[in-house]
Amino acid sequence: MRSMYARKLKRPVDPNAPPRPSLLGHEKTIKETRFTIDDLQNKVKRLEQHIDRQDERIRALGNYVDQLRNFLSRSQGDGK
Repeated sequence: MRSMYARKLKRPVDPNAPPRPSLLGHEKTIKETRFTIDDLQNKVKRLEQHIDRQDERIRALGNYVDQLRNFLSRSQGDGK
C-alpha cells in the first residue's frame, strides 16, 4: 500500500530533444493553413473569371472571322 503513495521520480530531460508540441503551435499552424486555403480559393476564383473572359473573347473573335468570311464570299460572288 505504501508504494501507491510513494513519490514518482521525474524522467531525465534530454537537452537535445526538440521542444514538446503545444496547443498554441497547433493553433498557429491551423491559422496559417486556413489563410493559405482562403488565398488559394481567391486565386482559383480569379483564374476562373479570367478563363471565362478569354472564352468570351475567343467566341467574339470567331464570330468576327465568320462575318468577314461571309462578306468576302458575297463580294467575290457578285461579279468579280
